[in-house]
Amino acid sequence: MKYELDLYDKWNEGLKEGIEIGEAKGMAKGREEGAIQIAIAMLKDNVAFETIAQYTRLPIETIKKLAPQMTQ
Repeated sequence: MKYELDLYDKWNEGLKEGIEIGEAKGMAKGREEGAIQIAIAMLKDNVAFETIAQYTRLPIETIKKLAPQMTQ
């Protein structure tokens, strides 16, 4: 019986850890998507790439990839 309880405890710990990792990844993805939306809005207002990078903390390369979308 103790063996089963130990297995259950380990399984439960693993489950909690998995949920925490999933939540952290989801939050990071949400922050990045938010920063991209802000960068797009700033590009529409013709804000310089360096300024956008400073405020959104996105790499300039990412911002440059978004720029052509503004002409479509």
